[in-house]
Amino acid sequence: MFGFPANQPNPGPVLAQPAVRICRWDGGICNVPITDTSPNGIEHHIRTHHLDGTAGQLGGSWDRTDVMTCKWHVGTTPCARNIHCGSIGRHVASVHL
Repeated sequence: MFGFPANQPNPGPVLAQPAVRICRWDGGICNVPITDTSPNGIEHHIRTHHLDGTAGQLGGSWDRTDVMTCKWHVGTTPCARNIHCGSIGRHVASVHL
C-alpha cells in the first residue's frame, strides 16, 4: 500500500516559498530584500530605492525610453549594460536572478 501510514496525518501539499533576493545594485550596499522578483517588482524596487543612485531619493525623472546603466553586481563586477528604463526590471529578472 502506498501513501501515509494510517496513524500519521497527511501533511497536505507543500507550498513553495516566495523567492527573496538581496539587492545587489551598487554592489549590494542597499541590502534590502526584494520579495517581488517579477520584472515589475524589481523595477519598483529600483525606482523606490535607487533613482539618482541614493536610497530613497525620488528626485530624478523616469522616462521608460531613457537609457540607464545597470548597476547590478555579479560578485564585485557591475553589469554596466545600458538598458532602457522601461526594461531594467525585465533585464535584472532574466539576467541576474
